[in-house]
Amino acid sequence: MRKVYVVRHGQIAQEYTDRCISRTDILLDAVGREQAESLAEWFLAHPVSAVYTSHLQRCRDTAEIMADGKMVCIQPELAEITVGAWEGFSFEEIQKKWPKEYAARGEHIGTIAPPGGESFREGGERMQRVMQKLLSDTQGDLVVVTHGGILRGWLCKITGQSPDHVFSFDIPYGSITEISVTGQSFYPERVGYRPAEVPGPAEIQFLMGKYHTPRNVQEHCRAVADKAMELASGFCVDMKLLYVAALLHDLCRTEGRDHPQKAAKVLKKAGYSKIAELVLVHNDLEASTGDVSEEAKLLYLADKLFVGTRPVTIKERFLHSKEKCKDEASLAAWNRRFAMACQLSEKYVR
Repeated sequence: MRKVYVVRHGQIAQEYTDRCISRTDILLDAVGREQAESLAEWFLAHPVSAVYTSHLQRCRDTAEIMADGKMVCIQPELAEITVGAWEGFSFEEIQKKWPKEYAARGEHIGTIAPPGGESFREGGERMQRVMQKLLSDTQGDLVVVTHGGILRGWLCKITGQSPDHVFSFDIPYGSITEISVTGQSFYPERVGYRPAEVPGPAEIQFLMGKYHTPRNVQEHCRAVADKAMELASGFCVDMKLLYVAALLHDLCRTEGRDHPQKAAKVLKKAGYSKIAELVLVHNDLEASTGDVSEEAKLLYLADKLFVGTRPVTIKERFLHSKEKCKDEASLAAWNRRFAMACQLSEKYVR
């Protein structure tokens, strides 16, 4: 059995993400290059016989950084599905200029192509042909660096799903989709997973900017992260995971009381499910759907030891939040969370 690791290129500049882009040649941004470096580290432990890439620059740059000196073979047939006349327009502009075509494609996203372009189904069929050719011409495991649209179309084809379900696959920038190959059959084992469990510094800053995390909230998160490291000393925990989760726990703070749920959803979609789990429960450990990890407990406690960036005791912190309790249910929840914080303080605060 052979493996094909299909990599979606790293992140591109945000000015293009609200536009319909396929064959426009775009460079990676700083986050995309960081993602490619993370891929390079991952592939040190997963050797392959060859690296193939779309000819477009965002894929070539990802492949060359990731390949770390190995030869990269250009395969133009791995290019993104072409969007034809819609290339470069914003989706709002497309809706105004081509209202009937836009509406029809919205109803059948996988099978109706833009004017002069390809459908997702056609792109998936093209990728099937090129994958069969690459496998017949090579031996061993392969890396293929391509684009999100054509990869989604191909996944629909090899899994037997309707092409109209292309967006049921979460495939973040810089992610890996692992395919097992037996004979002429392809079997997806893992789809759209990140080579690292946590984002790097450039992506952390990007996320804070994208979700408008206020400066004072960012400073609070850094204080909580430092405190979490202090509390975790001597315990068997994943320090890197805990630190980055603490940095991002209030990512969507401007969204109000539901901010843990919203941040967790953002992080899970970005491919960071372990961080998402910690962020989801940082305000209430009972929100966990499984066993509560040491990392989750430490983040919960560290967050309760600050008001903003000012260190406080557990009692001070909860007296501050008690003012927000407006009914018996919220007061009962407050008492439960206070008791949990006191219990954790006895274990971790030394």
